[in-house]
Amino acid sequence: VVAPLDGATAAIQSPSAAVGTLRPVVSRRPGAPQFALVDDQGQVLTFVTATPDVNLQPYLGRRVGIAGSRGYIPEFRRPHVTAGRATPLNERTLR
Repeated sequence: VVAPLDGATAAIQSPSAAVGTLRPVVSRRPGAPQFALVDDQGQVLTFVTATPDVNLQPYLGRRVGIAGSRGYIPEFRRPHVTAGRATPLNERTLR
């Protein structure tokens, strides 16, 4: 059993499947995720793929919560979320 890391509990209990700053992913691999959520140091927390009806472009560079189906990409050793919805988070309201 793996315990949540410090600060991870709020993200797990929230309606969002993942939280972080949305960045584009540049990869030559076919089928690679188009986006990633990163932490304050720029480290990838979760890869994100949008469903056909979700446009994540307006959220690039912003801190967002992503709601959707969770998964895992073994070759990158990172979680993955298929985004059904993105919600901008106002960092000023976080304490």
